[in-house]
Amino acid sequence: MAEAFANTYGPGLLAAKSAGVRPAPGISRRTHLVMAERGISLHRHYPKHLYAFSLSSFDLIVNLSRRQLPRTPVPILRFPVPNPVGQPEDFHREVRNIVEHLVEMVLLEVSGRRDILSLATRTGNLGRCFGTPAPIRLPGKTRTTQRAASVLFQ
Repeated sequence: MAEAFANTYGPGLLAAKSAGVRPAPGISRRTHLVMAERGISLHRHYPKHLYAFSLSSFDLIVNLSRRQLPRTPVPILRFPVPNPVGQPEDFHREVRNIVEHLVEMVLLEVSGRRDILSLATRTGNLGRCFGTPAPIRLPGKTRTTQRAASVLFQ
C-alpha cells in the first residue's frame, strides 16, 4: 500500500519501494479492493523480501511493522501499523487510511511543504498538492537535491 500511495501521490518527490521481513506470497483480494477504491491498482505490485534491496541505497526507511530492521546508516522512521492479513474488509480500509496518512506525512516532510496540510486535508486532495521536487530534508541529514528521495517502506 505504502509504495503505491507514495509513487502515485509523490512522483518526482519519492522513488518508493516496499519490502518485508516476512513477505506474503501475494497481495490479498481485500487489499486490491480497498486500494482500487482510491483509484490505485496493485496489479503490477508484488511482495518483496527486505533483502532484495541494499538498505544503504535508500535515503530513508519507513518501518511500518513491529519488527526490528538490520542495522543501517540510513535514517529509519518507525510507524507501526497493524497487519491487515486475514482481517475483514473494513479493517483493510482502516489500515489503508492509516498508511495513506503516513505516506502523506512523509511527502510533506520530504517536500518541505507542511503549510499545505490544512488546505489539502480540507479539499481531500493531499496527494496532488506537491508539484515539483523541493529540497529533501531527512532526519539526521542536511542536503538539498532536485532528485526524488529514495524511500523504502517496510
